[in-house]
Amino acid sequence: MKKIVPIVVLALATSGLCAQITVTNATFPAAGDTLRVAIDNTPGGITITAPGGNYQWDFSGLEASTTQQLVYRPASEGSVVVAGAELFAALGGSNTEGYYNVTATTFEWLAFQGPAPGGLNIPTLMKFNPPLVERRAPMAFFDINQVTSNLTLPFSSDVIPDTILQNLPIVPDSIRFRITSQRLDVVDAWGNLTIPGGSYDVLREKRTEYRSTAMDVKVPILGWIDLSTIGNIPGLNMGTDTILTYNFFSNVAKEPIAIVTMDNQQANATQVTFKNTGLVNAAGDVASPQPAVTVSPNPVAGEANFELKNMTPGDYSLQLFTAQGRLVLVKRFKLSGAHSERVELGNLPPGLYSYGIFDGQKKQLAGGKLIKTE
Repeated sequence: MKKIVPIVVLALATSGLCAQITVTNATFPAAGDTLRVAIDNTPGGITITAPGGNYQWDFSGLEASTTQQLVYRPASEGSVVVAGAELFAALGGSNTEGYYNVTATTFEWLAFQGPAPGGLNIPTLMKFNPPLVERRAPMAFFDINQVTSNLTLPFSSDVIPDTILQNLPIVPDSIRFRITSQRLDVVDAWGNLTIPGGSYDVLREKRTEYRSTAMDVKVPILGWIDLSTIGNIPGLNMGTDTILTYNFFSNVAKEPIAIVTMDNQQANATQVTFKNTGLVNAAGDVASPQPAVTVSPNPVAGEANFELKNMTPGDYSLQLFTAQGRLVLVKRFKLSGAHSERVELGNLPPGLYSYGIFDGQKKQLAGGKLIKTE
């Protein structure tokens, strides 16, 4: 990746250096902020210009396939405790939360709570080492930064689903995932960007990420063995992905004005996320919060607290299932707003469980996974 930098420097050095904006830390998210975006999953007419300045980008033809909002709240209100975190936000996935630190110069992603990688879907707190820098300030044309961050996630084989264990060539005591992100961020262009609802002076950051996922197994006597030395294991998503995005930042908005995700050939835009200035989604509806449930603590040894949100008044049930799908617990209750339900799980054997919230018509509205410990 080091060879890329001189090429970029040469390209940028030939462009003019006047009238660019500087993006300050006033654009970093803060507690209480709600960032609203729209997503076009079939964008057309997106042209990625060469590095340089004073461009007029026209993305006004974008449409909202979906709309989302990201609400930042104090980290103390999250379902887990992350040292050094100032903010947290629900990320839209099932029981997935991001935890962040804000400094004078960086907006850092410290950790996330959600399904483990590799297809395991085990609820896990994953911490970046070092923290993953998402935003920087001040940001100016010609800025170049390299980022490396790692995740190491060990699991006892007791919590690994049998559908995965049966594909392993050996029976391990433990497994661990190793995820490495190597990123090159280059502020390579500036100009004015038009999206539906407005035009903004922006800096464009080209972000190239190489994300590698590997898995090790620990066996008696031999210790840790990298499974990539054995071959492809069915059911596990291993290998290296290259992710290229172009991020357009303004000095007057906290949302990125646009994030353009490119295809594997780095030639065409496959998705554009952009600042939502009042659009509705393709179905003609304004986005509304979805029913959600979180459990804490997780893993749990005894009593667990299930926090329910965004559910209409009515009769509901909490149901708990083993990894094999056997129903082991049903608890019924009536909701009239936000609700917390405390459940004693101490009599259940250790293992991986799934849980769901069902309405009176037996439709599952939300759910997730939990790990029961001794």
